[in-house]
Amino acid sequence: EVFLSRPCRWQPNNPSTRRSLTAILARISLRSQPCPGTFRRACGILVETRQGKVALLSAYIRHLRGEGLEDLTMLIERVRLLTPSVVIGADANGHSAWWGPPQLPSNVNGQLVEDFILSQSLEVVNRWLSPATFLFEQGQESWIDVTLSSSQLLRLLTSQKQQQLLLPTKPKGRSRPRRKNGFPD
Repeated sequence: EVFLSRPCRWQPNNPSTRRSLTAILARISLRSQPCPGTFRRACGILVETRQGKVALLSAYIRHLRGEGLEDLTMLIERVRLLTPSVVIGADANGHSAWWGPPQLPSNVNGQLVEDFILSQSLEVVNRWLSPATFLFEQGQESWIDVTLSSSQLLRLLTSQKQQQLLLPTKPKGRSRPRRKNGFPD
């Protein structure tokens, strides 16, 4: 049982809602709701956890021009009115030593995403030595995707003792057995 969170409902007469480029799949059993906003290149859900609401966002940043960072910025501004806890998974199409090999120079998109990270006071979760995020058909590896987090949430993510606070709250209604990882079957 999953629901699809898109940035918007498709409206044929509204060009801004055509061809949504991001989506999030979430279990129906999670206490969650779509994030506010209609954006072509960014979407998200708010999940109730023991620590409070956590926003899980997805973004697609077009290569060379950074198109999509504006959508993500507007979404974050709306989400932060509801919770300071944010996790972003982005297809950034950008190279940077912040999330890739240290000898790799930043490309245009990488520099734009670095500026975005600083302006939004975010932290990079997938630092260098994490596995490559893209593999070309020829076997070449690339680090063009980035996972970001708000500072206070990163501390919870990196502390094993604190991770229990980020487990989803039980949905109202019938009780469901939990597996060892804490999530419902």
